[in-house]
Amino acid sequence: METRYPIRKADGQEYANQDELMTALGKMAGGRWLIGANRMWHSGIHVNGEVAPASVLNATTPDRAVPLQCMAGGQIVAWRINRHYRTAEYTLGNPLCYSSTFVLVRSTHRPDPADESTWLAFHSLYMHLAPVSDYPIARCYQVTKQGNGIPCRRYSGNETTGQSAPVSSALPPCRPVNASWLCDKKPF
Repeated sequence: METRYPIRKADGQEYANQDELMTALGKMAGGRWLIGANRMWHSGIHVNGEVAPASVLNATTPDRAVPLQCMAGGQIVAWRINRHYRTAEYTLGNPLCYSSTFVLVRSTHRPDPADESTWLAFHSLYMHLAPVSDYPIARCYQVTKQGNGIPCRRYSGNETTGQSAPVSSALPPCRPVNASWLCDKKPF
């Protein structure tokens, strides 16, 4: 099973090892795995401007932000998306802004693919992700059966990650058609 750290360095490169990542995480005052600043069980890390400033998505950094990544491949089993940051009263009438956007990913480690008794399923929860309002405004296109000028390719389902599917000789070349705008505002 291929695994990776959920954050990367500002230049997009992976952390070389656990010690390098833990040094970066040690810069935070609270929210470190396993114990939080309140000395209670935390079981997670906060990815913020102290630890991974290049990964923080906001209105000024949408094109430069280094995306978070799943720690292991898997399937999304639950998710919630907020359009904007939520607010709640915190202390003395001060508002607290937060995001309840999350993604829950189930991954399965298969040491022996033929023996299901050796498989281990685990879940990774990515919480408090940026709301849709932090993403840049983008134009979205709808790809039609004619392809909108995109080369036709036939996928067998046996391709490996990063491998391009071969151009199918059985299909005629895709011909460009007028693109259909799905949206010219933020998604959702």
